[in-house]
Amino acid sequence: MRLPPQAIQEFQALWRAEYGEDLDEPTARSYGERLLTMLSIIYRPTPEPGRPPPKNIRGPP
Repeated sequence: MRLPPQAIQEFQALWRAEYGEDLDEPTARSYGERLLTMLSIIYRPTPEPGRPPPKNIRGPP
């Protein structure tokens, strides 16, 4: 999942506000993309018991 430059800058600002550290662009991109990948896995819809998952639900990249 590729983040646009604006999203990287916002992530860097949030990181700085939370941890008081500056992240360089490659590190911020890596952390941000890994975070979004993790969230896309965690927040997938879960099927009802006894029903298979919908065909259009993708697994991890």
